[in-house]
Amino acid sequence: MGQEIVIHVIHPDDGVRHSISFMLALAGFAVRFHGSLNDFLALPGSISPGCIVVGREPRSPSETQCLHELRTNGTHLPVVFVAKEGDIPTAVAAMKAGAADFLQMPFEPDTLVNAVRVATDTKCSINTGEHGEASDVRARMSRLTPREANVMRGVVGGLPNKSIAHELRISPRTVEVHRANVMAKMNARSVAELVRLAMIVENDFVAHLPRPDHQRSVSHTY
Repeated sequence: MGQEIVIHVIHPDDGVRHSISFMLALAGFAVRFHGSLNDFLALPGSISPGCIVVGREPRSPSETQCLHELRTNGTHLPVVFVAKEGDIPTAVAAMKAGAADFLQMPFEPDTLVNAVRVATDTKCSINTGEHGEASDVRARMSRLTPREANVMRGVVGGLPNKSIAHELRISPRTVEVHRANVMAKMNARSVAELVRLAMIVENDFVAHLPRPDHQRSVSHTY
């Protein structure tokens, strides 16, 4: 038999830490919790297969710093970040740094459980369909209109709606509409998931998402 999958929950707030641990335990996961990243890194011996769920407070290390410390210390388990206040640039930076997912609190238990299940799914390998997943992502991207594609480029690039609106010369409200269409067509439940999908085809991302056409009229809003 293989090693038991263990989910390590790291959060400085006792209540949040126990709440997250309880959600995962109810879903059948073996859970260990830790009050800080240093507490986790101080664990003796080897770490069992599984996943790390990290929540941070304002004074905690950033997501990218956390990932760097984990990798530097030889821990390569997938990491799911949870945050009370999350913004698009933070989520994008975390995903590009190697996070498995980024969830903003509050969230439904199923959202957390699904994120952890995806992160710990050992079946996601080159031998079982990475190429097929890339093809699926390209197929989804092909359904985007040119305007939606440009909005997706901005979102994945970490730009707020107002900046995307300025770059595309459309209204922020129009950006919101296109952004909702992008999330639906790409079947992405969160910005973090949208970033993950984009990273699957990162090498040809530029080719599939056209640059904004600045020759369009300022009043052209669709």
